[in-house]
Amino acid sequence: LVRLYREHVLRPMAQHIRQEMERHYSPRHLERLLAVGDLETRRAAAVGIGLIGDADSQVSVASALLDPDLEVCRRAETASWQVWIRLGSLEQQTRLVRVQELIRAQELHAAVAQVCMLIQTAPEYAEAWNQRALTYYQMQRYRDAISDCQRTLELNPLHFGAASGLAQCHMRLN
Repeated sequence: LVRLYREHVLRPMAQHIRQEMERHYSPRHLERLLAVGDLETRRAAAVGIGLIGDADSQVSVASALLDPDLEVCRRAETASWQVWIRLGSLEQQTRLVRVQELIRAQELHAAVAQVCMLIQTAPEYAEAWNQRALTYYQMQRYRDAISDCQRTLELNPLHFGAASGLAQCHMRLN
């Protein structure tokens, strides 16, 4: 039910909003609004960057994580994840979404197999390394997760998820 809902309702709706956003704004415009807009504008700009932001948007979104408004921070965090996933090709993004579905379903061995294939074909796709680290963490393979978190951070030094994952793994290993 949820999969059908996502495929037939949410995706077309999100696509329409994304197209409208791209028609009226560029990522650079949204980044400026995120930095200096009023409260509602900063919130909206964070959502917009999540929809159309690119690799260059990461610094602005990372800065917004320090915004005094908690809602701007939450939206900036979500935007970061959306941008990171979008840094791969459409095929890579699709494969990564499948990996995330396997992780949510706790099909961890299948998730590792899928993400390993993705990493082989796209070794510079930082989010693939991060998703494998997350999977390894859930499998209690902390040393493997540490290695993948480190690779994620080499590829994307602003990846707070990998930095947090790295710390969590070290804590588990004492």
